[in-house]
Amino acid sequence: MFIVYSVYFFFSKEGKDERGKKIISAASFISFIITLIILFALSNLFYDIASYNELAYSWILNFAVLIISGTEAICIMILKKSI
Repeated sequence: MFIVYSVYFFFSKEGKDERGKKIISAASFISFIITLIILFALSNLFYDIASYNELAYSWILNFAVLIISGTEAICIMILKKSI
């Protein structure tokens, strides 16, 4: 659901009104692209690791959320300096 909102926010006029909203919309879009790349590149690896047990699956999901959140935070910091 968050991904749909992020893509909507990036393309809406609402995301370009103020500097802060523009930064958040650009960071969300970059995070979305990186998420897709990671999921496509590592999909087989995730499946192999997650099939061992429930704890491994939980760790994989937490790791994916960490990567997505970290990417968005880094993008926000970089874009704050450049915009």
